[in-house]
Amino acid sequence: MSRSDSLVRLSELAADQWGLFTTAQARRLEVSPNELLRLGDDQVLRQVRHGVYALVGAPASPLENVRAEWLA
Repeated sequence: MSRSDSLVRLSELAADQWGLFTTAQARRLEVSPNELLRLGDDQVLRQVRHGVYALVGAPASPLENVRAEWLA
């Protein structure tokens, strides 16, 4: 899968989850852990906690850590 396809899938998922998603959800969308690392290196996403990422364009919130824990 191309990087842009991965990003579209993750964006669609994260849109309903405050801009967040889990590695398990990414795996179900066929986005590999290596692809997540590359997207992180490209500063397209950032790790909020172990196993939970946020898309960089998503607005930060004081509740982000709570939401990340809930998703985890």
